[in-house]
Amino acid sequence: MSLLFPRADKLLKKFPNVYILTLVAARRAKQLEKGAPPMITVPYLQKRFGTVEKMNEEWGTSFHSFEEVLRHKKLTIAFLEILEGLILVGKQK
Repeated sequence: MSLLFPRADKLLKKFPNVYILTLVAARRAKQLEKGAPPMITVPYLQKRFGTVEKMNEEWGTSFHSFEEVLRHKKLTIAFLEILEGLILVGKQK
């Protein structure tokens, strides 16, 4: 796993600047801390990637199972939701 996970360059493709990205991630992490269910679930990961190896290859990680992803800190889960396009801000088509 890289030092910064998920990679900032991939995250910044989703938002116009780092300030908005940081604000959105922090707000989502607070929602998760207060009990909001994560949008990334084991069934979502299984459907999206099929295998843990494929997920690790795409994300650049070294998880051993889909369940391990959900045991990460709330901010990491928020960033993963952003990376997956599950959190959107601004005008949408």
